[in-house]
Amino acid sequence: MNGAAVAGVSPRSPGVDRRTAVRLVLLIGVVSLLSDMTYEGARSIHGSYLAALGATGLAVGVVAGAGEPIGYALNLLAVPALAPKLARACAAARGHRHGAQWNRSCARRSPR
Repeated sequence: MNGAAVAGVSPRSPGVDRRTAVRLVLLIGVVSLLSDMTYEGARSIHGSYLAALGATGLAVGVVAGAGEPIGYALNLLAVPALAPKLARACAAARGHRHGAQWNRSCARRSPR
């Protein structure tokens, strides 16, 4: 029995053609581009906005500069907490028809 039969997914789903798939990928790319532009644009004016609200230079520096270390600290806390879930997701993906790709990705990320 092949992986597609086990997962219940046919190699070519009816009703989905290559053109539709390309459109979907391009649409997701445009959405990602617009969200990155919004995020980076907003991030670049945090300090100016705080200054316009009347914050002192010290307050602007502390608030604008404290975000990065806090983000890194949260990342350090979240990764070990999520590692077991990633390992379970990788194990569940092994029977999927794209399992080989997932297994290569999981091999690099799974805790030993």
